[in-house]
Order: sequence, then structure tokens, then C-alpha cells
Amino acid sequence: INFFRFPATSNTQDTIQVGTFDSLDATNLNNFAGKYRALYGTPFDLQELTGISGLDVNAVTHIKVIDVVGNIGQTYCTYDQYGNKVNDPWPTAFPTGGFDLEAIGVINNWMNSVAETDEPVFGFYPNPTEDFIHIVGQDAPGTTLCINTPDGKILYNGSFMRVIDVSMFPKGIYLVGLTNAQGCFMRKLVKR
Repeated sequence: INFFRFPATSNTQDTIQVGTFDSLDATNLNNFAGKYRALYGTPFDLQELTGISGLDVNAVTHIKVIDVVGNIGQTYCTYDQYGNKVNDPWPTAFPTGGFDLEAIGVINNWMNSVAETDEPVFGFYPNPTEDFIHIVGQDAPGTTLCINTPDGKILYNGSFMRVIDVSMFPKGIYLVGLTNAQGCFMRKLVKR
């Protein structure tokens, strides 16, 4: 009954239609399920929806996927949250069609117990990265860092470091966690 939409953004050029089997730079798209090539999942972070009146992000029971037409022509064009045209390599000349979706998975619901704060306790850059991340945050005694895969496999767990080499990690999404006297704080990392 009550659906809440992720704020989707498309910063892909919209003057020339992307052709079938052409590729897009996925970093120009946010909250589009089909932004990556086949067999790669697209994460959606429920925390982006916090603060919406009537929505408890810890009590989501259903997921609805809405397809975009991907055609930049005025007749069937789909728009993002800012009114930008959505250009897609699977355009259709009619209001239905689109990519094939094989599955939807809900993962990391164990994250609900992580302390939340409006103040950034730590961060890192660059994100996405290919080789190293530089940690920004207070290095208080007892502060630890961890890097996990979305399914919980620990890739790094140790003392606070300013630079971490992630070059050997496979491409994908990871969770970087910082634990200190204030609690445990998590951030998403994209390795490309």
C-alpha cells in the first residue's frame, strides 16, 4: 500500500541515444537496478530513505522494482529525481520493456544494530577506488577498523590505519567499519 522510492539520479549524457549493447559509466547512475552489466548486482541502501514520514526502514516487507524505458525521445522518456532524461542501452520505442531481472536479495539486515549518528565519525577516500583508501577520522586509543564483504566475510580486522591497500580485493561492494568508544560505524566502499 505504502511505497517509498529511492531517489534515482542519472548524470549520463542525454543528447544521443545509447545503442543496444553499448555501455554506460555506472558511476553516473545511482539507484537504478540495471546500472551494471549482466550478472552484477546493484546495492540499494535503506539508510538513504531514513527520515521519510511514515517509513520505518527496519520494517520493510516488500520491494517493488519499476523499470525505466531508457529512450530519450520525448514520447516515452523516463526522468530521474531531478528531471534528467534516463539514457539506457536497452531503449524501447514503447512504454513497456526493459532489462531482465532475475532476482532480488535482501542482505545485511544484521546492520540494524549498528549505532547511527548524523555526525560523520569517520570517512575515507577515494570511493570508488582501485587500490588504496585513505581513512579520515580520529585515531583514539582502542579504535579498530574492519572491512567485510556484504555476506559478512572479514577481509581486514585490526588497529586503526590511515591508509589501507585494497588492490587485491575483487571488484565489488564492501563495508568498512570503525569501532571506538562511541560505537560501531559503517560505510560502503566500492572497489572497481
